Amino acid sequence: MGGDKEFAGFKRKLLTSPPLIIAVFSLPMALGVIPPNPIYGFRTAASMASREAWYSANVSAGITGAALGALGAVLIHSLLRKDPPDTAKALMAAGISLSVALLSLAAGLLAS
Repeated sequence: MGGDKEFAGFKRKLLTSPPLIIAVFSLPMALGVIPPNPIYGFRTAASMASREAWYSANVSAGITGAALGALGAVLIHSLLRKDPPDTAKALMAAGISLSVALLSLAAGLLAS
């Protein structure tokens, strides 16, 4: 019986992780501390065109990613808090994570 509970806890952590990872990686972007570079940040032709465009797109995508990532993690945790995650709840959690990523992308595109 204890193994089932431990596995349910692992699934909760696993399903809550993607929006938290988005939030953590978005925070430096939101704070505007990531200079233009080819590896990390919101990189499009428009955002790479100038430093001003870079920071505008990255701060916008970063704020959105950090806020929605944290909110998404809270929503997923609340969704999975009581019962073991089933397929429907896992799909809802995946949908929340995907929404966080897509809305962060949209914010960066709108700002660049």
